[in-house]
Amino acid sequence: MGFHFLSDILCGAAIGTLMVLASQRLPFPKVAYQIPKLQRKWPVAFCSAMFVVAYSLATFGADLRTLASTIVHHSSDLRTGELSRRNEKQAADILRQASKL
Repeated sequence: MGFHFLSDILCGAAIGTLMVLASQRLPFPKVAYQIPKLQRKWPVAFCSAMFVVAYSLATFGADLRTLASTIVHHSSDLRTGELSRRNEKQAADILRQASKL
């Protein structure tokens, strides 16, 4: 742990240099100048949205991928109604177990 190949360091330095050059050379779109206005107009909503963005970047969107895969996985169940039948069966099993106590 803690050791890096020379190529890792050189590539990281090259990517960082290119990002700095690109950020200084590329023109900002007009939308970028609206961001501070949004922050002043709706500070709570802006900070909440920025927290979600920062958290997604920090976790590489793992929670969003999990949520999306769950929705896709269960969307076929919703069309057929199988999900509700499964839930009804689970509820009946719980009631049977509770009545045995």
